[in-house]
Amino acid sequence: MSERLEQVNLTLDSVVKVDVLLRDVWDIPVMEKVFQQRFKGNYPARKTISTEFWIQRRS
Repeated sequence: MSERLEQVNLTLDSVVKVDVLLRDVWDIPVMEKVFQQRFKGNYPARKTISTEFWIQRRS
């Protein structure tokens, strides 16, 4: 995500909302750890959804 933001002259500090889709709700602690490492306490609003659907990333 950081690389994408840099392409438009933004940083993670610019993020105000994140939607997270997880296949397994047991991955929520992993997601929390990543948020703590990446956002350094300045967390965006977020919505976490458990889903069986898979969305392919665009490159």
